[in-house]
Amino acid sequence: MKKTKLNKFINFFWDNRYKEVTDNNLSQKIMMLSFIVTILVFFTTLFGILAFFQKNYLVGTLDLSITFLIILTRIYSLKNKNYTFLSYFISVLLGLYFLFLIYNEGYNYSGTLWSFTIPATSIFVLGRKKGFYYIILYSLAILVIFMLVSSDGTYTLVYKLRFYGAFATATIVTYFMGYLKEKMHIELIKKNEEINNSLKGLELKEKTLIEREKHYRTLFESSNDSIFLMDGDTFVDCKPKTLEM
Repeated sequence: MKKTKLNKFINFFWDNRYKEVTDNNLSQKIMMLSFIVTILVFFTTLFGILAFFQKNYLVGTLDLSITFLIILTRIYSLKNKNYTFLSYFISVLLGLYFLFLIYNEGYNYSGTLWSFTIPATSIFVLGRKKGFYYIILYSLAILVIFMLVSSDGTYTLVYKLRFYGAFATATIVTYFMGYLKEKMHIELIKKNEEINNSLKGLELKEKTLIEREKHYRTLFESSNDSIFLMDGDTFVDCKPKTLEM
């Protein structure tokens, strides 16, 4: 019983179903979601507790609420194997949380720093194209926040330019890596299909040879003539009735 509960607890953070699926993209998504869920639950719980100790009750309540929502959604996805819903939920939840930190200034500009996890998370979880569109929407949302808080000088113009430059660089690099991953996956599928086609061709040839051999053996044994098969000076085979003569 204890071992079963321990296995369920471990499986909550690290879903072993990635070993069972044959789709490579789905397998990578399951592993990526397991990693993200583990990191999120750990850090949101830790930051939530620290925020309460620092008497920042709004941020603390939000952090622990996010932890609770992630746990519920994770349980739902594991039970129903609905990884698509979990992918969208985590992406939207992270985006809204980081935007809140940016608007609320976070601690030492932590909102903008955490934003650099968005490109990798969205592209590898949502897919290259959908993830890229999500990043564009997220960037526009940050721009709106920068415009709203620009009056008090919280984010200087130089800081905004540096942030967008670094964020664009992270996005381009991650997008390119996602493109290479998809291209390699397509090439692997093509090579696998070529190998399967070659194997099917060999199996067909083998089947044809077996049928021809059966046909030859039938003619060979039903013939009334004495038949010897020679390979040069080497005796190969002869009709069984010939040996009886």
